[in-house]
Amino acid sequence: MHPSADIFIDESGTARQSRFLVLGALKFTRGMGLVSNELTVFKDQAGWRGEAHFSNINRDTGYMFREALNILKSTNCRFTFNAVVYDTQGGKDPFKGKEAWRAHAQQTIQVVQRSLSPDEIAAITVDNISVPTEVDYDAYVRVGVNKSLNRFAAASVCRMDSKACWGLQLADILTSAVGHQYRQGVDPKVKAGSPKGIVANHAAEVLGVESLCNGKSRTFHVHELTTPRKPVHLSSAS
Repeated sequence: MHPSADIFIDESGTARQSRFLVLGALKFTRGMGLVSNELTVFKDQAGWRGEAHFSNINRDTGYMFREALNILKSTNCRFTFNAVVYDTQGGKDPFKGKEAWRAHAQQTIQVVQRSLSPDEIAAITVDNISVPTEVDYDAYVRVGVNKSLNRFAAASVCRMDSKACWGLQLADILTSAVGHQYRQGVDPKVKAGSPKGIVANHAAEVLGVESLCNGKSRTFHVHELTTPRKPVHLSSAS
């Protein structure tokens, strides 16, 4: 029997605007449903009405985001988190000269490659993005992952509104936390002591590293790409 996983993918940064672009993949091999159950109970008890989106962190909500990360750590689950970081000012802009959806898909294929273990088969959920009506983004990524790994690795790919999915919301918190700490090093307006900075520091603690910048632990790995991998060439409707 092949090992299986659920992977949730989100991004941080705005194409052609942000210096650092981050794509994160939160992988569960056990217990994602239990995490969702605990988070739903906590959200109801705390009166948390908004989405668990990093941009919604402020002085009033920061403690709820930290507790969400605590629940991820303490629940009987098994997870890992991989992030790919591009410094666009260093000439590593994955969107340069490409259609936005295709560049995003290529990044998604890449972070899935880096997240999967040998022989592992995954169901992949991606935060919803807009694509041209003639493009089957989901199939493009699924075929791209399988082709790049030369095996059956992606059983399914589905775009979903993150409001309906705790896996995507947790991926957003972690991915944006990585982006926040990278931006702290180059932008004086991005502060470690801000509500978002405090949550990012807590994310590092939960993932077992002192810093999310180039961090590595049993559950966490950042990939700073110096040379983008050769893209997988597929038709838009593969």
